[in-house]
Amino acid sequence: MKDGDNKQTALVTGANGFIGSHLCEMLLKRGYSVRALVRKTSDLQFIEHLDLDKVYGEITQHHTLPEAVNGVDYIFHPAGLVKAKNRQTYFKVNAEGTRNLVEAVLKTNPGLKRLVHISSQAAAGPSKEKKAVIESDKPMPVSFYGESKLASENEVLKHKDELPFTIIRPPAVYGPRDIDVYKFFKLAKAGINPSIGIDPSYVSIIHVHDLVECICTAAENDKAAGETFFACNPDFCSIDRLIQIIGDTINRQPIKIAIPVPIAKCIAFIIESIYSLMNAVPPVSRDKLKELSQRYWICSPEKAARILGWSAKISVEDGMFSTAQWYKQKRWL
Repeated sequence: MKDGDNKQTALVTGANGFIGSHLCEMLLKRGYSVRALVRKTSDLQFIEHLDLDKVYGEITQHHTLPEAVNGVDYIFHPAGLVKAKNRQTYFKVNAEGTRNLVEAVLKTNPGLKRLVHISSQAAAGPSKEKKAVIESDKPMPVSFYGESKLASENEVLKHKDELPFTIIRPPAVYGPRDIDVYKFFKLAKAGINPSIGIDPSYVSIIHVHDLVECICTAAENDKAAGETFFACNPDFCSIDRLIQIIGDTINRQPIKIAIPVPIAKCIAFIIESIYSLMNAVPPVSRDKLKELSQRYWICSPEKAARILGWSAKISVEDGMFSTAQWYKQKRWL
């Protein structure tokens, strides 16, 4: 934090979530006073031990936001949906929710120092070959989620002349409390490594501790104002290698099962149909397969290194091992 002994106030949306809870911890360590935007129905287990000023509200309910954003110096916006029943729901939360937040800031807090919007690599889309996507590439999202996150970025960019902002696009994020990469741990423990398609695929990845450090560094750096950054490890990883590393952490190497894309689509359709009857969000959908079937989810952290002086410090091997230890300690594995 730059302002000496003057304690700065930060608002974190989705503060009880995976990234939000780690971000709250990082901000407190950096000396911020942290205001946490949470819903009345939120599970607060990851933040209940923290010294936070909790404010109840939802980004989809614009009337709850002015009180939350009023008077804060910084706003960090990781709240959003990564899974939804349909395109409309993704856009309602991710795009319209961001619009509500931005409008509340413009009306209530014109002195804001920075809004840091946590987007996703999905907004940019995958690369077509083994070459990392960079920030200046034309966004080409392939899923409803990616389209909604790109739309959320555009809600911020609409007001670029009156709103101090920075956009962070992480790829796959893992670490303690994560429930998405966690599924790969569960599959590895079951002894299987399901793969969509026959050809090898590659991903960029980042540990949540590295990510929140990048987010805070960007917020405090004047050169980051008005900029977009990818935040990831410098080296990308094949999915097969990633599963091998995960297997090493639990002393079990799963068997790879390659599922052709047409068959995967049929399976996803069946899963969607079953979950539709239960009025629930399916764990896998045909839309999500548009992401899972891509071969290259690779992005470059070069701009963040050049402008922010930031680089990821946690190797995939060390990060996966510590994450596995956390899962075991919490009896998730």
